[in-house]
Amino acid sequence: MVSSVPDLPSAFTGRWLDGQSAAPHDVRFTLDGDLVVEQADGRIQRHALAGVRIAEPLSDAPRLFDLPDGSVLASEETAALAAALAAAGHRDSRVVGWQRAWPAAFAALVLLLGGAVWLYVEGLPRAADWAATHVSAGLEAHMGDQTLAALDHGMLLPSQLPPEERSAISRRILAFEAAAGIAPTRRIEFRTMSSGKGINAFSLPGDTIVLLDGVVGFAGKDDEMLMAVVAHEAGHEARHHMTRSLFRALGGAALAGMLWGDYSSVATNTVVLFGQLNYSRDDERQADDFAIAALHRGGISPAALSRFFFKLNEEPSTRDAVPEWASTHPDSGERATRALEAAAAYDEAASASAPLR
Repeated sequence: MVSSVPDLPSAFTGRWLDGQSAAPHDVRFTLDGDLVVEQADGRIQRHALAGVRIAEPLSDAPRLFDLPDGSVLASEETAALAAALAAAGHRDSRVVGWQRAWPAAFAALVLLLGGAVWLYVEGLPRAADWAATHVSAGLEAHMGDQTLAALDHGMLLPSQLPPEERSAISRRILAFEAAAGIAPTRRIEFRTMSSGKGINAFSLPGDTIVLLDGVVGFAGKDDEMLMAVVAHEAGHEARHHMTRSLFRALGGAALAGMLWGDYSSVATNTVVLFGQLNYSRDDERQADDFAIAALHRGGISPAALSRFFFKLNEEPSTRDAVPEWASTHPDSGERATRALEAAAAYDEAASASAPLR
C-alpha cells in the first residue's frame, strides 16, 4: 500500500529493490507492529509484519525482508534491529540460536559426520541391495550395455579369437547352462585387455558375461575349466553382485556431492567409478558356491574350478592385468581348496550311485 505520510520518524536505514530495476533505493523504515518503509521521495509503504518473509541472519550479511509486492528490503543486521523485530513479535528459528552457540554447532557437525558415515557404511549398502533386487530387467540390461560400451572406450579391445571359435564357445556355454539349470546368458561377449594377459572373465548387469581372450587361452583344451569360470560369473549375475556394486559406487559419489556440493562429479566421473568397484569376500564365496552347485547339476566335477584357481595362483602377475573389480579374489588357494573338497564329495557321490559290475 502506498501513501504520502510526511514526517515518518526514522528508526533504521536500508536499501529497497523494487523488483523491476537493478538499482537499489535508499530508504528508512520502522517496526511498529507493521513494517513501514519511507522512500526518498516521501512515499510510504506499510506492510503487515505477518505477510513479510524475514530471512534468518547470516553472519555479516544484511537482513532481508521479502515484501508481499515482490520487492525486497535489505538492512544491516544490528542488535537494535534484532530487538525491534523481537518486540514486534518476530521470532527466528531455533537453528539461529544453535548456530550462535558453538556447542550446539559442534554437536550438529558431529551428528552430520556420524550420519554420513552410517549412510556410507550401512545405509548405502542396504539401499543398493534393495535396488539391485528390485530394478527392472530392462534397466539392468541397459546398465550392463552402457558399462560395456564405456569399457570398450579404453580398457578393452576387440577379441582376437577367430569368429568360429567364439561361436563354438558360446554354444558350449549355452548348452552347459541348460544342463546346469542356469538361466541362459543374454549376451556372451569376447574381448581382450588393452594391456596385460587378461586371464579373467566378468559379469555385467543384465545377464552379460565377458570372456577375455586370456582366460580362453589359459583354459586351453580344458573345456570344463572354462565352464567353471562361466558358472562362477553366472553366480555373480544371479545374485546381482555387479548391479549392487554399481549402485553402491554411484551412491557414494552422490553422497560426496551432497556433502561437498559438487554433483557434477557424479555425472562426469561415472566411468571412473567402474575402476573403484570391488566384490566382497561374501560375494566371491556366494559365486563359488553357485558355481559348485551348477557344475554338479551340469555333470562336471567341481575339480574344474579348483584347477582354475590353483593354476591362477601360480601366475600372480596376472592379478595386475585386470581391474580390481573384475579380478578374482586374491585368496585363490583357499578357494581352490574349497572347490577341491566339493569335488571329493561329488566324486564320492558319483561312485556311490554308479551301478555295480
